[in-house]
Amino acid sequence: MPKRYHYFIIIFFLLLVSGYCLQRDIKIDNNYTIDLRKRVVGARLQMDGKSPYFYSWKEKDGVRYYDHKAYDNDSTQVSSITASPFFHHLLYPIADLPQRQISRIWLGVEYFMLIACMFIAFSFTINIYQKYCVAIFFALVLFTEAWMMHIAYGQSYIIIPALAFGFLFCIRRQERIDFVFLAGIIAAIMILTKPTLILFFVPFAFFIKKIPIKNILLLFIPIIILASYSLLNKNERGFWNSYQKAIAGHIKIHLGLEKMPDSNTNLVSYKRWEGWDMEAVNKAHAVSPLSLQVERCNIWVLEQKFFHEKVSIKSINAVLLIISSVFILLFYFYHRKKEYLSFTILPIFGFCLYTISEYLSPITRYEYYSVQSAFPVFLIAAFYNKKMMPIYILLLIGLLLNIFDFPFIMMRHTVGQLVILFASLWLCFSPKSRLLS
Repeated sequence: MPKRYHYFIIIFFLLLVSGYCLQRDIKIDNNYTIDLRKRVVGARLQMDGKSPYFYSWKEKDGVRYYDHKAYDNDSTQVSSITASPFFHHLLYPIADLPQRQISRIWLGVEYFMLIACMFIAFSFTINIYQKYCVAIFFALVLFTEAWMMHIAYGQSYIIIPALAFGFLFCIRRQERIDFVFLAGIIAAIMILTKPTLILFFVPFAFFIKKIPIKNILLLFIPIIILASYSLLNKNERGFWNSYQKAIAGHIKIHLGLEKMPDSNTNLVSYKRWEGWDMEAVNKAHAVSPLSLQVERCNIWVLEQKFFHEKVSIKSINAVLLIISSVFILLFYFYHRKKEYLSFTILPIFGFCLYTISEYLSPITRYEYYSVQSAFPVFLIAAFYNKKMMPIYILLLIGLLLNIFDFPFIMMRHTVGQLVILFASLWLCFSPKSRLLS
């Protein structure tokens, strides 16, 4: 069959699946994106020079900072806002719009990010089979409960695989200084958006000798500039200090070491505000409730569930440090003497380290986090090779466990994500990793 017919089939397939899922997700978005409101309120508070992390709403504050799920707290208790100060900056361009309009824009942003991941993965392909593989995995991700929950909550985790793909796309073109500089900007955005993403870059540090000195300098210039701004600017430094204290408070709440703040007794039940009609939302929930299976899948959650013991923060951090260090050393000693190292395997391993840190994190990992697996899944699909068939079978199983209901499999979503993580790690420590080039 001529190549143009294959392209037609792929385009038709993607339009058909995306069109169906977009219609479904528009209906989901109509049910009110609860977590998106927290990020918008956080951005507005920062824009107005106020720290969002210990803020408690009062009626005199009006609708601008209103969140009907806000905590009732005093000056020592955390608010329900958890995004980093830098992420709030990213929302500044749309933060002053009505919330209903922001929600529609954010739905478009979520699709744009996922589609961008797919297109960058397509840019790595060299044959039609690889393109088919990327298209199929893209379609499967759209049907996962993780994606639908991401839409329902108005979450922001899809930005992480999109940025990871952007960084890889640029760093693979290190013969051009503009791409290297752009890679540095993306790296800074990733770390400032979610500081634990520094683990993503650890594998690159071990093999930094393979990067020319001038490129290393260009890479670090934007990182230093953005990081310095966060440290030297008085307001920014205050936001980050407040954020650090708030995260420490949320950790204690998640681990059950402190009581979660009660619902805010000062809240007024607005029926209509910023384009939302809450009565219509409640009616829509009653007529067609969205049934999604929420799984708390941290290692310490399982320990509490089965052994009924509370876990200390120190023990969690110690386990994370030991496991991460072991994997990093194993990866380094496995690859250091190899004549050829696939540059693409570095971000896959970095993403594995980051994912492991989430499972071991004292902050609860919910199902919508799993959209981040689009990065290793699409990337491995882009280098499809029959010699890696067991890897693709495992990735397929992992995605299917996140789509279909298998009641006989306990915590099927978590099992599916762990299968994807295992497949990615297996590839990182396999001779087949050289096929990703």
